[in-house]
Amino acid sequence: MSLDIATALPSYGEVVRYISQVEFHPPLYYILLRGWTGLFGAAEAATRSLSLVFSLANVLLVYQLGKDLFRRRSTGLVAALVFAVLPMQIEFGQEARPYSMVCFAGTLAVLAMWRHLRGGGWKWAALYVAATVFGLYLHYSFFFIVAATSLWWLIEASMAAKGEHGRNLLAWLVVHAAVFLTFFPWLDAMLAKMLLSRLDIFGVPSFQMPYRNVGFFGIAYDQLIWLTKQKGVLQVVIFSQFLFKSCFVAAVLAVVARLERPLMKVSEGRAALLLVWLAVVPVALFLFAPFSVSYSQIIVRHLIIVTSPLALGMAAVAVALGRKRGTLLVVLLLVTLVPALAEVTGNDGTWDYFHRLRDVGEYVNDNYRPGDLVIIVSTAGRTDLTHFLREEIPVVGLLPLNYYGLDMWASRHVLGFVENESQTRSSVGINGIGFDVGGDGMAVSAASVGRKLDYLDKKYSSSRIWLYGFSDTDRLVHDWFTDHGWRHAFRSLGELFPVDLYVRPTP
Repeated sequence: MSLDIATALPSYGEVVRYISQVEFHPPLYYILLRGWTGLFGAAEAATRSLSLVFSLANVLLVYQLGKDLFRRRSTGLVAALVFAVLPMQIEFGQEARPYSMVCFAGTLAVLAMWRHLRGGGWKWAALYVAATVFGLYLHYSFFFIVAATSLWWLIEASMAAKGEHGRNLLAWLVVHAAVFLTFFPWLDAMLAKMLLSRLDIFGVPSFQMPYRNVGFFGIAYDQLIWLTKQKGVLQVVIFSQFLFKSCFVAAVLAVVARLERPLMKVSEGRAALLLVWLAVVPVALFLFAPFSVSYSQIIVRHLIIVTSPLALGMAAVAVALGRKRGTLLVVLLLVTLVPALAEVTGNDGTWDYFHRLRDVGEYVNDNYRPGDLVIIVSTAGRTDLTHFLREEIPVVGLLPLNYYGLDMWASRHVLGFVENESQTRSSVGINGIGFDVGGDGMAVSAASVGRKLDYLDKKYSSSRIWLYGFSDTDRLVHDWFTDHGWRHAFRSLGELFPVDLYVRPTP
């Protein structure tokens, strides 16, 4: 979807206009991706490499930040090592989405703020503004780190000596006014999306869930360090993580017990408190964000910036323990990361059918006949599948049921306004209609499914119809074909390969 938005629209201006009116996100990532693919092509490796460049640069930033905070090169080196092997960084350091860039911008903003507050001058304040604006135009989740950095800066300015107090507060005001004014041109688009998220679109209510898992914070931090996409893991993996957590807590207590002065009076004490602040505030704010529900496999990607203070904190404790004990602590962490690393570097297609769109596309392409139609379970995935299909093959979505494709923005390669909005108003998966009655926010019935399929049949007059993403339990769909005499020419292999082919009865 990111690639098609960046490349299918005719100009940079049209990309920005599309993003402002249709997409949920700010425009910068799509602009950068358009320029990047213009230089290096739109092949898979080239498209993913934009994220990789920023992810690798982030390793260097973490090293420098660790060196600055604790005035030890060893802390920066250990932090860079830990950061570089965190599964979250490996997962999104090679995905064509803006999250590694968001993390880069956040780490750079923290580094610039720290150096400015330590007497580095206005050039570091200017870099803070640039990094913050860069992050805000990449993704709205950057507001979590902006809240943390701006509040920390304000607290430090308020605690300054009398002679510096007023000047520091003025600097804080000027810097954040600059951030606000630079982001202001996009503010109306962001607020419009926030308002739309509360409204019904095409009679489909917005998906609002006030409840969260009682273990929200524990799950969030576990995912940030030991990312997994599975519902359960082996007992030995759980025990190894518990063992590391126990050792880490004991290590923190040992380091604090050795201090001869209160933490705030130790030169590195304020740096340690900053890391705790940066690791806690974004996660606490995320709890109250509407998109903190489990709407996708990895919702903590919105908190990817927190991996920086986590890596720095673990490195600081390991170095403070001394070489032998610190090395043991880091080795234990690395051992616990092995299962998660094996998972994120593995093939997601072995468990998630949406990571096999290329295979599905190639199969349909090889067996396509003129007059075929492809129906995907939800319009939100229409362009994803279309990306891998021949240009002449029409693709439509079934859900939402009362949407019939009348949308000025919809094209073969980009979603229309209603299609895009349906993503926040639908909880449809492979068993969308069969298991999630009312999954598109409406009452799913044989009549509503029948009306939509009747309309598509009349519009396309297809001799064969491919279904993608439907299960055997989606009886309302399969029964329509059976009742109208269609022959089941190819049956779905379940989540392994959820493709069906129906052939129109011969007159």
